Amino acid sequence: MNIEILKRQTRIDSLLNKVNDLNKKDSVDIELIAEFTKYLCVLISGHLEKSIYIILLTYIDQRTNQQVTKFINNKLKKFTNASIGKIEDLLESFNNDWKSELQLYPEYFEMKGNINSLVKDRHAVAHGQTLSLGISKLSNYYKYTKKIIIEIERIVT
Repeated sequence: MNIEILKRQTRIDSLLNKVNDLNKKDSVDIELIAEFTKYLCVLISGHLEKSIYIILLTYIDQRTNQQVTKFINNKLKKFTNASIGKIEDLLESFNNDWKSELQLYPEYFEMKGNINSLVKDRHAVAHGQTLSLGISKLSNYYKYTKKIIIEIERIVT
């Protein structure tokens, strides 16, 4: 796996552990935990977007000339709100088979639900909406975020 992706995951893992440790203390500041959880939701969603960007740019960089790489880089920078539908469309724009391969993943439906919920919750956070997102649910989102990153990397390489 790409070193930048691993560094991001290590940072998120560390922050999740800190929130879990805070949550175990006798005098828990529930509001602080809730705010950290929201922050982590945004961070994890951004990690997914950036990881897909890195994987696809690496793929292109190894297969094409500098001008084409620059063009695709500019297009990939605009990839946001990485719902499963948008991820599938992006993969399919590179190779018609990649979307189908992703859909064959054994835990596809669980992954789809968790990734789409992550994006939905991130929007709620970004727009200041009330959100009841616990660290357990967020950890599940993150688990599937890591799985889809690994699966996309496997499909693309």
